[in-house]
Amino acid sequence: MSQTKFAQQLRRLRKARGLTQRDLAGSSLSVSYVSLLEAGKRSPTPETIRILADALSCDVHELIESGDADQPLALVLAQADLALQAGEVSGALERYEQVIAADPDDLALLRRARLGQAQALQGAGRLAEAAKVYERCVRLAEEDPANELSLRVQVGWCRCLAQMGELVRAADVGKAALAEFDALSAQESELSIRLIATVASIWYELGDLREAE
Repeated sequence: MSQTKFAQQLRRLRKARGLTQRDLAGSSLSVSYVSLLEAGKRSPTPETIRILADALSCDVHELIESGDADQPLALVLAQADLALQAGEVSGALERYEQVIAADPDDLALLRRARLGQAQALQGAGRLAEAAKVYERCVRLAEEDPANELSLRVQVGWCRCLAQMGELVRAADVGKAALAEFDALSAQESELSIRLIATVASIWYELGDLREAE
């Protein structure tokens, strides 16, 4: 489904249900944004797709599902994120790898796809593969360490290593990540709190109660 075909599908479903663009926008979206979506001039985010599906009283897959090769990568990535959130790991992984294989010029898009690939592999229990992708993501993120995406990578990698039982290495990764959070003055962020809890539990499992405390 190209961006134009998504727009056509959105218009078709809206009209079939007798809704106006204002009905579709509701309190979460602007009418002008819905108009741009229906004109094929914008690609929806995962959250926008969910809002539209709720307004249309349909499943998100009815709105976005397609296997066409000409589908915009941003939309493929949005589909992958939705599939991962819904627990459809294999479908998410397939879409993330489709984005990666396209080798987009948009580095932010590529980084998001690689992080999603790692999370999907982790969700599928393919921990060794996930750890390798997380490590690659860390190297990519070194170019932009202040990016929140790089912090999410650090948290995911630490948790993946812990799941694999590589506790000493997980503790080292977690310690380095905490130092990065400190450097960015992000100690009180949700990501930082999740990382602190993970690292503390790792030290507890290693039997070092002092470090855990």
